[in-house]
Amino acid sequence: MKLSSIRRFLRAVTLFLVVRPLVRLLLGVHIEGWENLGLVKQFIMIANHNSHLDVVLLVQLLSAREINVTHVVAEETYFARSRLVFCLVSFLFQPIWIIRGSATRRDNVLQGCVQALQEGSNLIIFPEGTRGEPGKIRPFKSGIGRLVSQFPDIPIVPVFLSGPERALPKNCMIPLPFWNQIVIGPPQVCSGPHHDVTQHLELVMGGLSQMPHLRRHGRTRLRRKSALTVAVIGIDGSGKSSISNWIAQEFSERGCTFLVSDKLECFEGRKPNPFQPFGLDAIRQILSRRAKRAGSLEGYKLPKLTELLMRDYLLKEVERWYAASVIVQDGSPLLNMAGWAALYHGPEPQDDMLIDGIAFLAGRQPESYDVPQVCAHFPELNILSRLGLNRLRLPDAYVLLDLSPPLACKRIQQRGKQVQPHETLEKLTQLRNAYLRVERVVSEQWNVPSLVLDGDQDLKVICHAATHFLKENLDRLQKGLL
Repeated sequence: MKLSSIRRFLRAVTLFLVVRPLVRLLLGVHIEGWENLGLVKQFIMIANHNSHLDVVLLVQLLSAREINVTHVVAEETYFARSRLVFCLVSFLFQPIWIIRGSATRRDNVLQGCVQALQEGSNLIIFPEGTRGEPGKIRPFKSGIGRLVSQFPDIPIVPVFLSGPERALPKNCMIPLPFWNQIVIGPPQVCSGPHHDVTQHLELVMGGLSQMPHLRRHGRTRLRRKSALTVAVIGIDGSGKSSISNWIAQEFSERGCTFLVSDKLECFEGRKPNPFQPFGLDAIRQILSRRAKRAGSLEGYKLPKLTELLMRDYLLKEVERWYAASVIVQDGSPLLNMAGWAALYHGPEPQDDMLIDGIAFLAGRQPESYDVPQVCAHFPELNILSRLGLNRLRLPDAYVLLDLSPPLACKRIQQRGKQVQPHETLEKLTQLRNAYLRVERVVSEQWNVPSLVLDGDQDLKVICHAATHFLKENLDRLQKGLL
């Protein structure tokens, strides 16, 4: 086998089996417009340039055939600072190097690009010439127009990147876990004077940056008042997921509403509203599935506790990045933990101990509380406190679905899924009693509006009653009457 063939094989293997999976795992990539790239055989790909991570993301778009026939136009001086980096970039991306400040720079660039296109290769070009200001497109250099004018039959594929400017900003050596969005625009076939071509492509890229996909996915940190949170709790089989989904859609008529359930969803105008996913949510879903497959309560405990903590953290992240008016929770991490204490620390704690435990989890305990005694009764609290995780959020209002354990067990059997360790008549009875006690304690101690509904009623009846109660109480909260 020839040396060049070995290099091509190793390059494809490294990009497909190492680089691409690693980028998707650590950063996350969402791609829109795949069909546009499938329309062309040979192409010139142009993209906005805000980060050195841009090239790695664009490689996500290349097929196995295209990997070894695609070259990146890159600035040599920057990468030549480190011989190791220079060799690595040369191996992975087969650059056509340019030298900034060279008197013959334009001729050298065009010569290398022209030769590559004549040989049937593809090009990846950043027409801005250098990394620009995040969120803004700099004027394109004239070189792209000159090159395209010489090859009017080769389509130009515009690609807009959103996210790498945060994942790997300037002067940052280690990528940060920010989700990245790639939007592939329709191929462009251009001819005419080079300055007209340059201007046209710049307008195309500007239009691509304003597409709804990017407006929804792009995160801008918002300094607004906290979103109102509501929760639906109850034992397994009570219909929490269906009812919380209904409530989220009902509230979405008032504005952007998020649902924190088995997965994170966004609604607006009663319709799903695409948004930039959180990498943390993907990990949370994995932990949730792991907990559901546990063979015992002890095996269920750690992944479920971690998943609940992640749910609570997602509330803060949604508030931080999105203008959500209401966040609906399928369950409540704080109330779920308080209820589950009955399964792991029976017999059920007295009301004063339960109050202390909830206050400790919420970070609200007054100095008069006997913290050591609470931690002795609930050892997990001591660990959470040391990690600074005892700042869970009480919902502003919530609904408890009260269902008899025998009926809950019947519903669980009917759904045909693996029965979880706590989904027995004995455990569900303990859990139901604990949730009823938690509801009474939280309502009396912290004046949190709550409503207990019979989970055996018709689903629509429950949904309408729950929605009416929650909307009424949130309206009172907004008016300062609670």
